[in-house]
Amino acid sequence: KVLVAYGTYANFKKVHWNKNEIAFDSPAYWNAWRNWCKVMDDVIVRNGIPRKDYSIEIADEPQIRELPLAELSRAAAELKKAVPGVHITITNASNTYAKEMAENVDSWIFSQYEIYDKKRSVNVDYRLRFQAAI
Repeated sequence: KVLVAYGTYANFKKVHWNKNEIAFDSPAYWNAWRNWCKVMDDVIVRNGIPRKDYSIEIADEPQIRELPLAELSRAAAELKKAVPGVHITITNASNTYAKEMAENVDSWIFSQYEIYDKKRSVNVDYRLRFQAAI
């Protein structure tokens, strides 16, 4: 199993938006994100790692003022649209993110040892706390 980390969406944003190459939140911006996701998936799959065996960490310890909920939610939805069946992970997501993003996020890493994966039901104690939060 492979985790594509750290914070792939933030890295994409730093490369494109910070250089003013593409207007943020424009159709071209989201199209670029979807295309970037497709290329990333293609490279991984072409090198022998099936989609079911990797996860993309879309955000690494996101802060709401730097990565607003609506933006991260859209990035996750656009990734799912671009790469059907992709597994998305967020590290140390607060309940603010969890409530709104549960539909598009498959795994949550609350620390390096505590993982919740809704498909595999890993770490029961954190799973129960997470479900109570949503």
